[in-house]
Amino acid sequence: HDWQLERLAEAELGVGAAFCHNLDRPTSGCMVAATTPEAASRVGILWQAGLVAKIYVALVEGHCPPSWHEHDGAELDFRIETSQRRSMQKVKANGKRALTRVRLAAHAETRDGEPVSLVWCQPVTGRRHQLRVHLAHALHPIVGDAKYGARPLGEWPGEALSASGRTVFLHAASIAVPELQEHGGLISAVSPLNAGCWHANGGLVLTQELAPPPASWFRSCCAAAEVPRGGDDEPVVESGLAAELAAQVLTIFDPALFDAN
Repeated sequence: HDWQLERLAEAELGVGAAFCHNLDRPTSGCMVAATTPEAASRVGILWQAGLVAKIYVALVEGHCPPSWHEHDGAELDFRIETSQRRSMQKVKANGKRALTRVRLAAHAETRDGEPVSLVWCQPVTGRRHQLRVHLAHALHPIVGDAKYGARPLGEWPGEALSASGRTVFLHAASIAVPELQEHGGLISAVSPLNAGCWHANGGLVLTQELAPPPASWFRSCCAAAEVPRGGDDEPVVESGLAAELAAQVLTIFDPALFDAN
């Protein structure tokens, strides 16, 4: 419940806080909380303008196609018919536009040899259950997301995932918000994905090296955070900031998630 999260945030920050957005109940990771109505309004404006960089990581069924590993990855551009009254959302030609950028982080296997992939996801739009719907429609549903066609965890062989305690393997890895103040700047945070979070101690065997999300996914928020330097009227681009943020996101993975063998 939102009020429970807000009480936790208030206890941590020492001031009242209100969350500026939602996460699906099975999703873990980063959230943005505002401590004043003015800050909440500013975040809302940035969110609507597409200037907040939100990066998720999902564990999906199967090995994603090579095209998801090239350059900036792939775009899942499937319209979604949304309904607050219906628990499931659907891809429909006459639905609302929905766009998700995806890029393969790594192919992997469970200890029992089942193929899975770690995928970076960036929701450009914000439809309900968007990442879950899009990945399922692309034939790579999120592991454990039986609502959208994934195999129930109880049906996976062995205990690496079926005894994990997780329901849906989706994690809000990073968020970056430009500051709307005279000095400019960027507020960013990453949420570590440790073995306890996914309850998958050594449950995954990487079959390729982990790759970070594309730096291009951060360029809009970095551009909005540019500030004038010295006496110049034109803002100076922070060289390498987007690449730095992308590399930072890669640090979320706890080595204990992966089988050392």
